[in-house]
Amino acid sequence: MDSNNPLLIYMINHGSKDKFLLNDQEMLDAHELDQWLDALQLKTGCQVQVIIDACYSGTFVDNLMPDNQQRRIVMTSTNNSGISLYNQDGRESFSYFLINEIRKGYNLEVSFENTIEILNKKVLFSDQNPQISDPGQLANLTYIGAGILFGDESPVITSHTISQIIGSGQYPIYAEINHLHQLKRVWATIIPPYFSLSDTSADTFSVHLPSIDLSLTNNNHYENVYAHFIIDGIYTISIVAQDTLDNISTQEFILCVENGLSADRFCDLDLDGQMSLRDAIVAIQLTSNIKKSIMNNLIYADINKDKKIGLPEALFILKTISH
Repeated sequence: MDSNNPLLIYMINHGSKDKFLLNDQEMLDAHELDQWLDALQLKTGCQVQVIIDACYSGTFVDNLMPDNQQRRIVMTSTNNSGISLYNQDGRESFSYFLINEIRKGYNLEVSFENTIEILNKKVLFSDQNPQISDPGQLANLTYIGAGILFGDESPVITSHTISQIIGSGQYPIYAEINHLHQLKRVWATIIPPYFSLSDTSADTFSVHLPSIDLSLTNNNHYENVYAHFIIDGIYTISIVAQDTLDNISTQEFILCVENGLSADRFCDLDLDGQMSLRDAIVAIQLTSNIKKSIMNNLIYADINKDKKIGLPEALFILKTISH
């Protein structure tokens, strides 16, 4: 590394305030990382780009602030107090969207701005606030890779199921998609009305929402039926189209369900849209601390209102599904 050869550091894992998990035994302190980078840049004069995708990663921004002589860009997936989310095994996340923009040939500034725009359009990520530190205004001149702008070749969702009021039960979800490259997958993620991210801990950043794959039925028309619009409330549907080059496009709409069940009598702990034996098992696992996950925050499922999920909920589920 020297003044003409930059260093890129991309970190993805769990995080807490001023900390990043390196492995099961080691945490990286933000101040310690800053000291390493200071020493490296003093010796080599290289530009450094740091991208961190972790909960509370925004706490690294102030710690890694460069002095007047250092060329350093820092990007984080969220702010000082926020969590960083992964859905669909990472296919919906800050990193996936950012890397997708970088691959198109955009500089870091445009890639970051486009990523924020995508996140803001998605209900699940609307409270996630990525941060950037670029005091030297280098991001608009910095490219990762060849830096050749290919233009946006992403699929285009031209129409989809409209937002509307529906009855409980099943309902078709469709999307019309124009695409330059062959589509690899089209899916819809369903965010039910009882889903909450409140008080999520820093060691949890992966969510598992119900989803369905949409299948090609005729020219550019993809469709499937979701069968678990069971409880009353507003469901947010996020449609994602992914082509064989991993370009993606996404659109959202809402469906308001009426004449269904009340949310406070519905213990869908695994978020698959229905109550089953698996939900009872999850409740038992939560009781014994075998399983710790974002599902702890589904307050609606606290049947006996003791502010935790446990055996009463497991018994309620078993009794309900046995009828």
